Amino acid sequence: MCVTLGNFIGISPEITGKVEGDLTWYKVIQAVLTSTCIIFPISLVPKMSGLRYISMLSIFSMVYLIVLLVGEFRLYYEAYYKPDGECYNPETVFYNPLTD
Repeated sequence: MCVTLGNFIGISPEITGKVEGDLTWYKVIQAVLTSTCIIFPISLVPKMSGLRYISMLSIFSMVYLIVLLVGEFRLYYEAYYKPDGECYNPETVFYNPLTD
């Protein structure tokens, strides 16, 4: 996800590498920063009750994602469904901001 977002905001694919590609320094640094800045501080909470706020945030995030998916389903259906059953070419269906 971070590779895709990095490419979207303008970081060169030569730096980030491909999503399905080999390990790069960008991926290593991103994983280390995520672990040390987000996951490690959460694990230091002495009582598990401190995580109740994080769980509420995750529940709201999931509800938001569900609302988005349901709201945009009609658009996806109209864009990608062909009544005759013919498949689309994935290279032409998905938008790539670097090539389009």
